[in-house]
Amino acid sequence: DFYNKNKKKIKRIIFSGDILKEPTLRRWQVFFKNFDDNLDIHIAPGNHDVGYKSKSLRNIYELVLSHHT
Repeated sequence: DFYNKNKKKIKRIIFSGDILKEPTLRRWQVFFKNFDDNLDIHIAPGNHDVGYKSKSLRNIYELVLSHHT
């Protein structure tokens, strides 16, 4: 809501950890659809974002970010 009301003034957003509690490729895609393509987004991933037991979550995270950086 804050972003949508102020998007003309915002050039960069920095998220710090645990963006998605249970990340999937689809959930990351939905997350990024909330933002304009020209917005500079930085994410310091949390353990839920990249997984601490599952390498597949890290692979999904890296795949999604490679398309949005």
